[in-house]
Amino acid sequence: MHILHIITASPLVKLLLEHTTYRVYIISMKEVPKMEKLYKYRGTISSFSYDSNGCGTADIILGDVSDWDKSPIRVTAHGALAKYIYEIEMTDAEERYISSNWYYDSNLFLYRIEVPSSNEYIPAKVITQADFLSNELAVFGQKSYIETDSPEPMNHIQSAAWYEYKINH
Repeated sequence: MHILHIITASPLVKLLLEHTTYRVYIISMKEVPKMEKLYKYRGTISSFSYDSNGCGTADIILGDVSDWDKSPIRVTAHGALAKYIYEIEMTDAEERYISSNWYYDSNLFLYRIEVPSSNEYIPAKVITQADFLSNELAVFGQKSYIETDSPEPMNHIQSAAWYEYKINH
């Protein structure tokens, strides 16, 4: 049996409760280990460089083409996440052009990418890794590149797995 931990009551909790067979527990913030604060930037890659030496590093400049007054930001990705970014930038997949949510820490290290879907509460895809130097990606949602500009949200099983992963990492 799968157990999903949910931190707060929100529209997402209601959605999961209505459409899943998972046992849901509401827990308090005191029970959740403190993790480093992550910052969010919504935009797309405006430029990047990739160095394949060692674990692989991508130096990325994110920008928002819909808002020229919004400052760009430079972040760094390592390991499998850097390689994923390099590989998708070599394609013409629609996923490259979707304005995604990029999460990074105070050292400007990229933690994850969330590709939004037609449902504002559930992303279409989440790409992350457990640690910076990992050679394994954790992809929740569609495993292949997204080829539409308005992707469907990930299914309930993938969504529940993503939220469980998010709490445990």
